[in-house]
Amino acid sequence: MTMDNSIISDQLRSVFDEAIEVLQEKIIRAVRDELASATTDRLLDKEEAAAFLGIRPCTLSKWITDGIAPKYSKLGSRVLFKREWLNEFVERKAIANLTVPDIQRNQRAGGK
Repeated sequence: MTMDNSIISDQLRSVFDEAIEVLQEKIIRAVRDELASATTDRLLDKEEAAAFLGIRPCTLSKWITDGIAPKYSKLGSRVLFKREWLNEFVERKAIANLTVPDIQRNQRAGGK
C-alpha cells in the first residue's frame, strides 16, 4: 500500500505542477495584455504629454494658447492627450522639418 500511495502522490504532484504552470502562463499573458492596453489607451495629462514630447509643460501650454498644440480633449479644466495624437503630431512635424531645409538648400544651390 505504501508504494501505491507513493505513486498516487507523485501523480498528484505532477498534475498539480502542470496546473500551476498553465495558470502562471495565463496570468502572465493577462497581465501583459492589461499593461499593453493600459499604456496605449490611457489619456495623458499636460505634464505627461510634455514629457512624452520632450518639452516643458509651460511650452505645451503656450502651444495650446497659440493653437499649435497636438490634438487634445478638455474634460472640465483638464487638458488630456492620447499617445496616438502625440505620435501623429510628431510625425507631421518631422515631415515638415525634413522637407523645408531640403527646399532651402536647393534654392541656395540655384535649383528648383
